[in-house]
Amino acid sequence: MEKQSRLLCSELCVQRRLYEVTLNCAILAWKDIQNAKKHTGRAIYGAVKA
Repeated sequence: MEKQSRLLCSELCVQRRLYEVTLNCAILAWKDIQNAKKHTGRAIYGAVKA
């Protein structure tokens, strides 16, 4: 029983870690998109202004 509960615990830890990594990747991707939008907006504004 001890071994089974330890196995379950490690499996949960792995799932949690995967979730954290996925979440971090999603946050980074979102930030990249926001930055890209900012730069694109500035580029368009600069082109219109010129």
